[in-house]
Amino acid sequence: MKFSLLLLLLVISCNLIAQGAKHQIIPGTKCSLVPPDDFAPATNFTGFQHPDLGASIMISEMPAPYSEILDGFSAASLLSQGMTLIEQTTAELQQTNAVIFYVSQQGHGTTYFKQILLFGDSLKTILVIGVYPEASKGIEPAIKTALLT
Repeated sequence: MKFSLLLLLLVISCNLIAQGAKHQIIPGTKCSLVPPDDFAPATNFTGFQHPDLGASIMISEMPAPYSEILDGFSAASLLSQGMTLIEQTTAELQQTNAVIFYVSQQGHGTTYFKQILLFGDSLKTILVIGVYPEASKGIEPAIKTALLT
């Protein structure tokens, strides 16, 4: 009896947790993700935004091989675009290799941080870019979690 009650409570709590984190399809793409709390679909780009924090997550699909796009993400090429590479890590995303670039960039007198998730195959590359100002750096873990969904 106690085991059945415990099992029932476990199933109910798992369902409640799963209901709170729902993937949202990104219009115009074949992608979906679970955005951080208080992020809403963007109105002027493909992705999500949190205007109060000045943070956003943008998604871009490119009809180019992943390996070619990845080659263009060296520290030197990022620097030529005004971005400083802070860190580069690898991740596994739905059984495929992915790379996350952590960069900083100056804009309008503010330091912005970007997490750039890059993955794909021989036909296409997906870029998922989380951007937030230094003043909103506390959102960084939630953006990384969203990128990996």
